[in-house]
Amino acid sequence: MENPDLQFTDFLDPSYQELVLGLAVKDQDFFARARPLILPKYFNSRVLAECCAALNLYWDTYHVLPSPAILPIAVSERTDEPTAREAWADKARTLYEICEDDLDREWIEPKLISFAIRAETARAVVEAAGNSKAFDIDVLNQELRRIQEIPARFGSIGTSLKNDWPTATDRDTRAVFATGLTGFDQAMRGGMKEGELVMFLGVQKGGKSLTLINVGRALMQMGHSVIHYSLEMYQLDVLKRYVASHSRRPTNQLHDHRMDIQKAMDELKQYTDADVIIKEYPGYQVTVDEIDAHLSLAEATYGRKFVPVVDYLSLIQSTLRTDETWKTLPEIAVRLRNMGRRHGVPIVTAHQSSVGGFNAKKLDATHQAGSKQIGANVEYEWSIDQDDDDYKCNRFQMTPFLSRHERKDRTTFWHADYACSYIEEVSETTYEALGKQNTDDDGSVTGHALPEKRAVGGRAA
Repeated sequence: MENPDLQFTDFLDPSYQELVLGLAVKDQDFFARARPLILPKYFNSRVLAECCAALNLYWDTYHVLPSPAILPIAVSERTDEPTAREAWADKARTLYEICEDDLDREWIEPKLISFAIRAETARAVVEAAGNSKAFDIDVLNQELRRIQEIPARFGSIGTSLKNDWPTATDRDTRAVFATGLTGFDQAMRGGMKEGELVMFLGVQKGGKSLTLINVGRALMQMGHSVIHYSLEMYQLDVLKRYVASHSRRPTNQLHDHRMDIQKAMDELKQYTDADVIIKEYPGYQVTVDEIDAHLSLAEATYGRKFVPVVDYLSLIQSTLRTDETWKTLPEIAVRLRNMGRRHGVPIVTAHQSSVGGFNAKKLDATHQAGSKQIGANVEYEWSIDQDDDDYKCNRFQMTPFLSRHERKDRTTFWHADYACSYIEEVSETTYEALGKQNTDDDGSVTGHALPEKRAVGGRAA
């Protein structure tokens, strides 16, 4: 199927087209922002299309608007027809003669934006339909999302240092998504903020999923609804771990503690309306666009925002056409972060370390599996640090080794109740005590849990 020619006459009133170009040739700020929206093909009159083409070419070459003397010449040179040259030049001159009262930006700008959205949407859909053999829904979704963002891209030229500096002294008005985990939140300026990408780096079977589940639970308990996207674990297993973590009952023995769990869930409903939705997708078979679509569906269904917890980044399918997975990871990180900005929520995810991280005492940026450029796209990347002795002592450390906002070492200390899929932040003193109470007189680690803690279960996933 060949692409049919699009006719844009119905998208933009012909009587309005001269006003758009008239404002464009006179107002440099308007044209600088409208340049991507004023395209020759969107003008149904050939002479207006050529005026637009000449204006765009001059701007792209000299980065200024042409003078009333230059544009008519540039337009007339675009045709070899002697009768048309002067007529085209006259049309270019009339653009400068349009009455200023008719060039009302407050009226022209929204009309142009509305036109551009309709025209660009029609173009994208027609092109996708005309290329049915290689049709890619993710590419179309990405293009439609770009089109939806036209108003935001057009609406502001930016922030002025000289004029807008007082806003820097105001408190940040972005929503804060605190977990209630004191040290964890403090390392992120009081909690995660909307549009931030927060990632945990850990070795295989090193506590990534356990950490994500407990962060998701903590967010929910603080009143922030969560969608936990599981690309690795069976949906019911994730649900069991959430239930175990909240009720502090053994994950593999929940059937023996139904009454206790019922009481814990009843209490939960009394102090928060937030919830955790668990959605399972097969690994390497879901894209960021599909997660984005599901997130939008959940928001529309429940009428609230959801914080996505994605387990985990490395298992998301990329839209890039390459067999080298490591090249796709930075792109996935960028798109996750952009998704968070669109929805006004942070994105929480995890990433596996390279082989070199398996024997490292402390993980850092050099231990990221695949491309190290992933770290350039996160606000905070936390290392999950634990050696074999720490594991036997039911403890580990987490440090934000990458942070956009602070260079200070913010190591936090954690106790893990693996049997109940539960972790809690503890003081450094308590952390050290965990090691001492699990060490024999000869200095060897025994693996005994603290008396008030439950016995260790299987290694964290």
